[in-house]
Amino acid sequence: MLLPELVKPTSTDGFKVHQLVARCKPLDENSIYCNLLQCDHFSGTSIIAKREDQAVGFVSGYQIPERPEALFVWQVAVDESERGTGLATKMIKGILERPELSHLTHLETTITLENKASWA
Repeated sequence: MLLPELVKPTSTDGFKVHQLVARCKPLDENSIYCNLLQCDHFSGTSIIAKREDQAVGFVSGYQIPERPEALFVWQVAVDESERGTGLATKMIKGILERPELSHLTHLETTITLENKASWA
């Protein structure tokens, strides 16, 4: 099986991300509008994994305004069909390897106690 394409999201990916997150319980679903903004305003610090134009993975992140050297990973979603393949790690590394983000020195996130996949 071919690896999914990892790219910067665009506003047109907002609905696909919304559908992906809905499939990835226990993630909190945001509005489609929020996902559109994540894909547009935070494109430079987010990544989408696509297979046949369907979102199979998404990481949203942003630089913390008071600490621009820190990337906050807001949400990680991986479709069931891709779980266990290391896709989440590949997506986060894909963001961190962008030349325009070479100044980042810290990665921050929050994880609920119940989210065993994220803790792993």
